Amino acid sequence: MIEDLLAGLLGVLPPLPGTGRRRRRQWRNFEAGRVVTFEAGVLGAEPYCRPEIGVLNLSRTELLAAPSGGLGATGRKLPMERIEVVLVRDRLRSDPKGIRPHWRVAECRDEDAVVLLGCAPGRMELLLHALRRTPGR
Repeated sequence: MIEDLLAGLLGVLPPLPGTGRRRRRQWRNFEAGRVVTFEAGVLGAEPYCRPEIGVLNLSRTELLAAPSGGLGATGRKLPMERIEVVLVRDRLRSDPKGIRPHWRVAECRDEDAVVLLGCAPGRMELLLHALRRTPGR
């Protein structure tokens, strides 16, 4: 949490020791078919809107949005197969507060609905891979 605050205020901070290990462990768990959980914001029209920062529970077959502390396979299922990534960008000042200042934002569409998925840059890579929008890592 303190790292998030400092990164938002100071711009770019060097990674803290151990953060690369955690990311690699999440990749291995994801590739093994397990659920990976990370902090994220999901914003958009119903049923997507979750105005507070929560977590995404992500596997190869499911994407679940849950309030903070929602671990494992809990949360509201998002239609992973219908979500189309339109643009990936840095957070803008005009973005809602449900997206932290240093996060990346994926602007997505589900038919006519606009959905914003925000998370840390390393987790965004994992999310895009799960949505089958990037080849490999």
